[in-house]
Amino acid sequence: MAPKRKEGESSKSEKAADPTSAQSGDEETSTKKPKYVKEDPGMTAKQFEESAKGITISLGEEGNIGTLLAEPTTFTTGSFGWKASSKMRVKVTVDGEEKDLLVQVGVNMTVSGSKPDVKRASNGKRGRPRKNPVSTED
Repeated sequence: MAPKRKEGESSKSEKAADPTSAQSGDEETSTKKPKYVKEDPGMTAKQFEESAKGITISLGEEGNIGTLLAEPTTFTTGSFGWKASSKMRVKVTVDGEEKDLLVQVGVNMTVSGSKPDVKRASNGKRGRPRKNPVSTED
């Protein structure tokens, strides 16, 4: 077990003061992960929506639970990809009794690097506008 530090001591300051703990040229100089480089998808959201086709997604062994069709879309963030959602029945056996459960399935597949660098103009509110806006008139 490592010895406890005295109040005000830091292991970093001890290493900095200790010449034997300095890194030699043979050691790796940084253990940090390399910074993420945004990959360019090579197309705009409009080009994607015009060109991309739906993707069939099978759930369960050999699709025995069900299938979804993920459609090309542009998300509210500005990035693009495919999305699908559906409700399906899944059978689960509990104590020898088979239960039929209704599950909601949602899939978003976002193209890496598709989110635009420039933020779109906003009305200051998040999310989609309401279908039936609340009236402030009395």
